[in-house]
Amino acid sequence: MPSQPRSRTPQNRRRPPNTRSTPGQAPGQRSAPRPSSRPAPTAGTSTRGSSRTSARASQRAAALPPASPLRERVAALSKPVLVRLSALPRVVVPLLMVALAAVGLFAPVPVAVVALVALILFVGWLAYLSWPLLSTGSRALRVMMLVLLIGYGVLRVTR
Repeated sequence: MPSQPRSRTPQNRRRPPNTRSTPGQAPGQRSAPRPSSRPAPTAGTSTRGSSRTSARASQRAAALPPASPLRERVAALSKPVLVRLSALPRVVVPLLMVALAAVGLFAPVPVAVVALVALILFVGWLAYLSWPLLSTGSRALRVMMLVLLIGYGVLRVTR
């Protein structure tokens, strides 16, 4: 069975990137790269989250009542630590939490209690800071996690 030759129409041909010529430009000469439509990140901002997530968070933040002086003070004191944590690779904080949970599960009781208290304080601190921006489901998840950690810590101490 004879094979049919492939059509060489413009739809089937691919051009190498950045070789489009503009009027007044010699063929084959590279055009300047197009400017990005994304704004450049400013100092102190993260490029990790999606724009949809940050848009929802900013909408929720705009609808919030003013923060209490205590919350503002805790947020201001927490900012340097949060900046350092956000500068770490993304897997470091979850791995640290898993390591603390594993120590809390398998280590002798005095060491386990210290690890569980550190984990409870860390999760509680993050929950407190993010509470105004969280949805109801996210709040319930944070509370459930804290209750489970505290419950396991009490069980571990009493056994």
